[in-house]
Amino acid sequence: MNERALSLFPAAEAARLAPHLEAARAAHQHLFAPACALSGDPNPANWGLRDDGTLVLFDWERYCRGAPALDLAITVPGLVAEAAYRLVAARYLASGPAPALETHDSLARDIRAAKVWSVTEFLSHAAEGQLRAESTIAWLVREFPAWVDRVGAEDLA
Repeated sequence: MNERALSLFPAAEAARLAPHLEAARAAHQHLFAPACALSGDPNPANWGLRDDGTLVLFDWERYCRGAPALDLAITVPGLVAEAAYRLVAARYLASGPAPALETHDSLARDIRAAKVWSVTEFLSHAAEGQLRAESTIAWLVREFPAWVDRVGAEDLA
């Protein structure tokens, strides 16, 4: 998946990003351990309101089990600063029981790493011709390397 995603970047940028993506992949395999049920795609377009005003999540075709950070990362729009991941982690942990091993710092770090995975997966699908979101793909190819630098590539490992 990393190789497919990196094929969309200029060669020099791909070579610079490759070790960071590999380090993130190796360090965050625990995200895929079956900790809890996930929708797999809780993006804003998959949410709606019932007649009584309560939220409902549509589109469960990617249902799976994994770490909460995988779903939480998708709810964070764009490529944002560390503070956004810390805020999402704090709100999630305050909302009820979380897996025992989650602390605020570890969850924020996992959400950020899951964002890397989410972007990599998206770009991988784009490289395979499965997506037609040209403007989003172009934006990610332009912004993702600088975002990895901002969040601290070493913190992804």
